[in-house]
Amino acid sequence: MTALPRFVPLLACLVVLSACSGGAKDKKLASQVAVKVNGSELSIHQVNAQLSRLQGVAPAQQDLARKQVVDGLIEQELLIQQATEKKLDRDPEVLEAIEQSRANILAQAYVQKTLTAQAKPDEAAVKRYYADNPALFSQRRVFRLQELATNLPVERADELKAVVTASKSMPEVAAWLQKNKFQVAGNAAVRGAEQLPMQQVPIISAMKNGEMAVFASDRKVTVLQVLASQEQALDEAKATPLIEQFLTARKRDELARSEVKRLRDSAKIEFVGEFAKLAELKLPGAGDAAAPAVPAKAEPAKSVEPGAAPVVANGGAAAVDKGVAGLR
Repeated sequence: MTALPRFVPLLACLVVLSACSGGAKDKKLASQVAVKVNGSELSIHQVNAQLSRLQGVAPAQQDLARKQVVDGLIEQELLIQQATEKKLDRDPEVLEAIEQSRANILAQAYVQKTLTAQAKPDEAAVKRYYADNPALFSQRRVFRLQELATNLPVERADELKAVVTASKSMPEVAAWLQKNKFQVAGNAAVRGAEQLPMQQVPIISAMKNGEMAVFASDRKVTVLQVLASQEQALDEAKATPLIEQFLTARKRDELARSEVKRLRDSAKIEFVGEFAKLAELKLPGAGDAAAPAVPAKAEPAKSVEPGAAPVVANGGAAAVDKGVAGLR
């Protein structure tokens, strides 16, 4: 959108005032409207709010992006009008969903508005994180990975490790799993070290091309092979904003857990009726400081010998899942 000039010539002001007369206020209000849909107004603020969420839009593509946003808002408004006409805004399920969305937005807003400022790391913390994590930055590698997901029970991960160590290829491992009636699903991806689960980075970064590893979590077991890799270091200047974002998010999560614990400790919470039996029930792995919707702190990966097929307890997620929030 073309920026408005900072100063308007006096003559132009006089012309506008004389033409508008007493309707200047109405003109000002109208100037905030981007488009009208069956009489309902969509504001410039709505358009700009959507545009602000788009990233990497080139200046030459601004009008096209703006048109795309406006078309989306128009279509949304048309559907809203139809839903209102059919009184869906009074439907109990819809009202419940709206209230749940409102609750989530308010809870998230409290965390963002009150804790984010406290979570911002200082320069020393950023430099220390860069120095302590060479695999993510100064010695960063980009991996071409092959993954084999299976429903093998976690307690049999050691058995699978022995098979992987003795095997020469992924097809051999897949054949063993299928022979033993386990489901197998393959996947391939290219990932930078920062896109791997944090606890797996030291292990995968130490692996040579062709090596395989077994990763076990509470939910599943996966076999991962490094097909190829290439060094692509990230210097401190480029890494700094990414590290700041990651450390801020991590610290905010810690503060959120602490804040939720403080609020719970000071609140009067009563379990009523049939829910009374839940008052003393502890969820598996949940501590007193655990907060809903806050990721659990990952455990460090176990060290492995070079060339071995490591079994990582509490690995968390598949090897090609994104792992470092904010480092994308």
